[in-house]
Amino acid sequence: MHAMVGAAGQLAAFPDCVIPGCPNPVAAVGEPCCDCRTAFGSMLRPGGRPLTAAEIAERDRGVRAAYALQREVAGCSH
Repeated sequence: MHAMVGAAGQLAAFPDCVIPGCPNPVAAVGEPCCDCRTAFGSMLRPGGRPLTAAEIAERDRGVRAAYALQREVAGCSH
């Protein structure tokens, strides 16, 4: 989630892009960001129902673990 200051000076939280590993903010949970729409184009197929925040978190646990293992193997510290 990203926090941004709205026009009224209040904090508004924006969810991350639905694409695993992409931290860009989007307007609604389950949507891809503009960069991912451009990068993946026709590979993104509309239809069905968007994933919920809980479904995205469950799916991304494995992705985060894989990224951490890649960093460990490559010798990166972050």
